[in-house]
Amino acid sequence: MEQFNLTAQRELPAGFILSAGYAGTLGRRQSGPNTSIDLNGAAPGAANVTTRRILSAVYPNLTNINTVDNYYSSSYNAFQTSLDVRQHHGMTLTMNYTWAHSIDNGEIRYIAFAVPATIKGSASSDIRNRVVVSWVYDLPFHDGSTKFYSRLLRNWRLNALAVAQTGLPFSVTQTGTQTNNATGTNRPNQVADFHVANASMNQWFNPAAFVAQPAYTWGSEGRNLLNAPGMWNVDLSVHREFKASERITVQFRWEAFDFTNSVIPSAPVSSLGAPNFGQITSYVSTESRHQQVAIKLLF
Repeated sequence: MEQFNLTAQRELPAGFILSAGYAGTLGRRQSGPNTSIDLNGAAPGAANVTTRRILSAVYPNLTNINTVDNYYSSSYNAFQTSLDVRQHHGMTLTMNYTWAHSIDNGEIRYIAFAVPATIKGSASSDIRNRVVVSWVYDLPFHDGSTKFYSRLLRNWRLNALAVAQTGLPFSVTQTGTQTNNATGTNRPNQVADFHVANASMNQWFNPAAFVAQPAYTWGSEGRNLLNAPGMWNVDLSVHREFKASERITVQFRWEAFDFTNSVIPSAPVSSLGAPNFGQITSYVSTESRHQQVAIKLLF
């Protein structure tokens, strides 16, 4: 594993600090999961899959031989920016934006008898764009006054954390017998552009862009070409500490998770030939906003 980065930083007026940089990671000869390589795999073909396996002539009743091996490579390249301000009129702010692309060839398919090949594409964990904003603000209510209502309203602190990111990649697959149970993911042919002008839950991608490939072949669709909907979330909290005595402090805190009450769509139906192919029919989370109030005694 090799890691490298380069960052430039500049101080701006009003105490803001801007940072921009590049970060990269290269992985070589990495190990996959327990099912990463099937040493007894089969390529597409008309014959029964048992007779197409590598060791079928010697061990006709043997199926998969799943092994762990250091076989795949990966890369991660990112442009990272951040804007920070520390205690500017009671405000502390950190804004981070990252554009990144993670690529690997961690998928294996057999393209001919005893000839496995790795398939390169966007990593399943690839997040292309991500924004994170953290904000702390000391509310300027009646600071310095000795009146009762001023004592009650001052020294409150507002905290906010917001996250937004693009969706994870996925592929269109199919449940047909085009590859006749060959070792690898059965993806169809791509015959047109899958993008649509205004993606919606009723049509996230163009379903006519994919058709079943001829029998006993691999489809032409690349790996992880499409992206699911992104996600976003905002959490808020307000707290204050009241000095009950010299040794006792009472802390009050109100917190709201998923303050925007967001509903995050899940990935669309991506199996060719399935009902609602290309449509989003479910949600990652349908939970509503959660709020809680806490009082803590510090001594």
